[in-house]
Amino acid sequence: MAMASRSIPRLLLITALLFVATPAFANEVKQQRNLVEIGIYLGMYMPPSDHELYEYPLPHREFDSLNFDVGLRAGYYLRYYLGAEVELGLMPVGTTGASGLGYTFRAHAIGQYPVWKRLCPFVLLGGGFIGVSSDDDAVGSDLDGMVYWGLGAKYYVTDYLSVRAEFRHDMTNGLKEGLSNHVEVLFGVSWVFGWRSGDKDGDGVPDSRDSCPAVAAKTDNGCPPKDTDGDGVTDDKDACPQKPASTKDGCPENLDPDGDGVVGEADRCPQKPETKNGFQDADGCPDTVPDAVKNFTGAIRGVTFPSGKARIRSSSFKTLDKAVVVLKKFVSLRLKIRGHTDNTGKHEANVELSRNRAEAVKAYLVKKGIAAERLSTEGLGPDEPVADNKKSAGRAKNRRIEFKLAR
Repeated sequence: MAMASRSIPRLLLITALLFVATPAFANEVKQQRNLVEIGIYLGMYMPPSDHELYEYPLPHREFDSLNFDVGLRAGYYLRYYLGAEVELGLMPVGTTGASGLGYTFRAHAIGQYPVWKRLCPFVLLGGGFIGVSSDDDAVGSDLDGMVYWGLGAKYYVTDYLSVRAEFRHDMTNGLKEGLSNHVEVLFGVSWVFGWRSGDKDGDGVPDSRDSCPAVAAKTDNGCPPKDTDGDGVTDDKDACPQKPASTKDGCPENLDPDGDGVVGEADRCPQKPETKNGFQDADGCPDTVPDAVKNFTGAIRGVTFPSGKARIRSSSFKTLDKAVVVLKKFVSLRLKIRGHTDNTGKHEANVELSRNRAEAVKAYLVKKGIAAERLSTEGLGPDEPVADNKKSAGRAKNRRIEFKLAR
């Protein structure tokens, strides 16, 4: 035990250096929050000779110096650097001529910091109970309180699996006055739930959907808009992407006499400007949105979700199926599906929930035969209320899915 005590300052110093001196910060780990980890551990338990784990008035007996250690753990990580864990452990222990079963149940706070890729050194501090159960020819049964600290390192092998190794220093009442020092060396594996996909360029588009993961661009595919003809007007705004022109719409003026951005043979009404309303905007003619289409723009009442979830209730299918009929009839329509919430809860969580709900509606429409490229999504959380959030009726109106005609 004296050797272990002399090692503690060295371990603290090494951990401190890792935390402050390592420049290689793992950006992917930094994005994680609300992770849940469920795991098991195996290791070695080294009890002290002056432990107080025996049932008075039975005589005190020393345990074997090295014992097997196994347990279960569950953890919740509010942010990538801070979490809490609970554990239940078993340690078969032996004494001269007899044996017993040691056990622990405990909880601790854990702080970790990524230093290279997905490698995270950590420290932990907690408390709980340690006990022993055995026959009278061993030490009987006893339960003591304990406090402990630990050092270790964890590595996230995949989005769903982590491994770790650690040193524990447990402290209980000693046989005489003072503390008794127990030592554990543990190795574990945990299943990870809730890992968020990486975003290397930090543009808000996860790498799994980012076609340009090294270039920041807040577009649907994570890539900046192209400018094929190099005229300074990006293709998403250039009505003539193959013909350079320093005009607002990117077209030579003589190709677009009505100035509506629809040029050449594509403009069926070259003397009358297109009505930019999201309906048949590519033909260059003025028009009005049909009533059937108007019924499926704005807030779509009848599309609902369980509280805090992104699963569409079955009662919403009838409304969405009517929208499918309209979209199949008017094949030129493009929709932006916008999710909204009330202001109850954390802003960031509401934005993510609204985005996931919009994605769920898109997935339903695609499953029903609507081309995915006709649909885009947006999660706005509580940022665009249409009613007073202080009233329950207002909050109900603010929780909505909107369809907006996209141009």
